[in-house]
Formats: sequence, C-alpha cells, structure tokens
Amino acid sequence: MTDLSQNETMSPDQLEAEADRARQRLNATVDELLQNLRPKSLASEWAQNTGLNRLTAGDTIEFAYRRHPVALTLAGLGIGLLAYASTRRRASPSPQNRQSFTQSIGESFAELGDTITNIIRERARQNSERLLRIAEKEVAATTERVTDAVEQSLEGWMAKIPGPPAAQPLLTSSAQLLLAAALQAILRK
Repeated sequence: MTDLSQNETMSPDQLEAEADRARQRLNATVDELLQNLRPKSLASEWAQNTGLNRLTAGDTIEFAYRRHPVALTLAGLGIGLLAYASTRRRASPSPQNRQSFTQSIGESFAELGDTITNIIRERARQNSERLLRIAEKEVAATTERVTDAVEQSLEGWMAKIPGPPAAQPLLTSSAQLLLAAALQAILRK
C-alpha cells in the first residue's frame, strides 16, 4: 500500500487502481474466511485439534470404552451370549430344547440390540448438540475477528482517500453499508 503523502500526488487513475487492489485483497480475505467457516472445515479443524484423526483401532476401542462403558459392556455380553448359545446348541440332544433356547437367545439379542441402539442414539444426540455449541462459539469468535479485521482495513483504506476530515465519517459509513450489502449478497448464494 502507499502512504498518505503519495495519495495526495496520485492521479485519479492511480487512486482507482489502488482502490481496485484494496478491493481484490478484501475479496480474497472474505473468500478465505467463508472457506474457513464452512462446517466441513470447522469439523476437520476440530478433529485435528482434538487428536481424533490420529487414533488407531485399539485407541478407538479404548476411547469408546472410556466414553461409553455400558454400551461396550452390553456388546461384549451379547457376544458372550452368542458364543454360549452356539456351544449349548451343539450339546443339546433335543431339537425342541434347541429351538426354545434359540428363540430365547434371539429375544435377548433383540432386547440387547434395542438397548444398544437407544444408548448410541442418545450419545450421538448429545455429541451432536455439543459439537453444535462448539461450532456456534467458533463461528461467533471468527465473526468477531473478521469484523475487527474488516474495520481496521476499512479505516486504513479510508484514511488514504483525500478529502476534508469532516467527510471521513460519511465516507466510512457509506463504505461500511456497501460492504454489508455485498457480504449479504455473497452469503445468500
């Protein structure tokens, strides 16, 4: 950027070129911010910052057990019942006993499956709400940073426009309104 003394000696074409360069930089900054505020980018950044993307299969099971011990215990119990039923079926001489036992095990697994499904759904809902709260906080913080950065850039750029000091607030307000309208148009798309 050029300083204020150079702006006073610049021709209208040079001032327009400088304004175009400032607009291009501002557009690039807004585009970058919009890219960074996409949910996929926020979720990816969150996973990277929390270390979830570096977990191995063993780490994932350990992490899941620490977070959801009841669900994993029930799953282990279900696998144990399946193994028990398999060995019982082979040892049972009567087809009648085998069928009632198999039916009983099937009902137990259905109940176990329903319980596990309900637990997983509830945990997923809780995690979804927690992630949404985190994303809302990050979006609010990023919006605040973007607003501050745009205001600083705008103030610096507006200070370089030649004109009486009394006109600066009007010019700044006009530029802010134009930027707000432009951002609304961009965000609607």
